[in-house]
Amino acid sequence: MKKWQRMKRVDIFLLVLIIWIFYDSEIFAEATLQQQIDQTPAGGTLVVKSGTFGEPITIDKSITIKGSVDSILTYTGDQSFINITGQNVHLMNLEIEATGFSSIEESAIVLSGKGHTLNGLTIKSVGTGIKLDKANQVKVTESSFIGTSEGHAIDLWESSHNQFTNNSIRDVQDGFYVEYSHHNTFRDNTIRDAHYGIHLMYSNFCLLEGNKSADNFTGAMIMGAEAAEVRKNYFLENSENVNSHGLLLYDSRNVIVAENEVSRNRIGIFIEKASMNTVKANRIQANFVGVQFKESKDNQVYRNDFLGNVNDAQAVNSEGNQMDGNYWDASSKIDSDGDGISELTYQADPYFLALTGEVPEYQLFFQAPGMSILQKMLKSMDAELLTDSKPLMESTHLSVRTDRPELPVWLISGFMFVCSLYLFYLGRKQR
Repeated sequence: MKKWQRMKRVDIFLLVLIIWIFYDSEIFAEATLQQQIDQTPAGGTLVVKSGTFGEPITIDKSITIKGSVDSILTYTGDQSFINITGQNVHLMNLEIEATGFSSIEESAIVLSGKGHTLNGLTIKSVGTGIKLDKANQVKVTESSFIGTSEGHAIDLWESSHNQFTNNSIRDVQDGFYVEYSHHNTFRDNTIRDAHYGIHLMYSNFCLLEGNKSADNFTGAMIMGAEAAEVRKNYFLENSENVNSHGLLLYDSRNVIVAENEVSRNRIGIFIEKASMNTVKANRIQANFVGVQFKESKDNQVYRNDFLGNVNDAQAVNSEGNQMDGNYWDASSKIDSDGDGISELTYQADPYFLALTGEVPEYQLFFQAPGMSILQKMLKSMDAELLTDSKPLMESTHLSVRTDRPELPVWLISGFMFVCSLYLFYLGRKQR
């Protein structure tokens, strides 16, 4: 009898245990994403699977959220999806599709606080991808953003000391929209098919380095900024509109623009109402206008290569801008003392630019012999000319960068010589 009672108690215990296990698993399976986040302890990691979510979520503690293999978070709500506050939240390897926003102001991810990291994200959004609202010391790396040409990929508002590295962006209003946000770094990002690739507004001490901004309305705009640095970037083929620019400096001061490749843009570098900026060691090539000043003064432009531009430089209502010490492929050069500086000054005449402004079809006659004769006969007024009194005899080559090492000329020549001998030997042998 006692044995039977003991067996009965064991069976009841096992039954209760089995029910509890399955009941707990069912609760966990049915838990919402917000409940899973709430159940994850500070410092813990939550792995999320694919799912469709209609409600926004909030993260206010230091946790790591990562996606499982090929997981996609589809968000159908009309408010911002992931809202992060506090410190040290980490998002990794998530693919987010935000399709239900009623306004481009809503974002797939909104950040405030500090110390957050976002790595390996893929965001497809009809609104904004990531918004930093008074967020500091945030890192966004190795992520991609695909928009609908309306929202921004990454939007900063009063957010400083953040880093954005190795991100890919396309089909957005602005790749990076930065307002009243200082000491931010944008490095090695690629932005295509945007209105502005990088758009800085009243943001000081920011660094743009190694980015590629191509096929946009304007590659980068720096407005009302102090002490920004624009180094080793590629501004290519930003020519979708008659007002397109590779780089636009507007009402900015003490900006350094150095060692950039500025090629095949409508206007390579446009400097408007800006002063005390430095443009040096850039390769400015195959633009309709290389550098244009408008109502700007006291800027320095030196050691740049101007190659194959329709119009090298132009100034309108600008004075005190120093253009000495550049290489101009269109200039006549004589170096009698061997110092590498031509004794002949170079004057960039905007005659052709003014002519095509009146009749755009005249662009078809660029570099035609008759047009060159007309330019010499009808030379512009001296006040309209930019003069380089010390043009360089040779290209500086400072701005030419490549991702692979170039073979020495002697090695290529030797290889071709050996190949020639071998072919000659084969020809003799066949006889």
